[in-house]
Amino acid sequence: MDDELTPQPDMGLYLKLDDPIFTYYQSHARAAGMVFSLVVKRLISKLYRDHDFLKRRQEQGKAPTWDDLLREDMAALTWLITAALKYVPDELQRLPVPPQPPRPRKTNNQQRAAQKQRQADAQQRDIRYQQEEK
Repeated sequence: MDDELTPQPDMGLYLKLDDPIFTYYQSHARAAGMVFSLVVKRLISKLYRDHDFLKRRQEQGKAPTWDDLLREDMAALTWLITAALKYVPDELQRLPVPPQPPRPRKTNNQQRAAQKQRQADAQQRDIRYQQEEK
């Protein structure tokens, strides 16, 4: 029996998309060219890393301070991945992963200059090359 007076929590009320931390990481995701397939792959990888972390802590006999909270987060993440796979439109799921941006070429001149700078810094720190003060 559905009672009209029973509280129905609305979790959307607590989700603020104008949150500065959310906006910060969302802008990083956009700048990195994140697409659905890459995001799902990264989230599943995180699940496995966290699971390994929990198993390692359990084998080492460490106190379960954050373990329960991490398990709840992992369950929520799994739920979110399942919902995304079910409800995200196919055209978004099929977007290809963008290629990595090209790396700048290193020239020999840059390498030589950097090597000379490292040697000069090492000489400054080395007491054999420092002049005695009188």
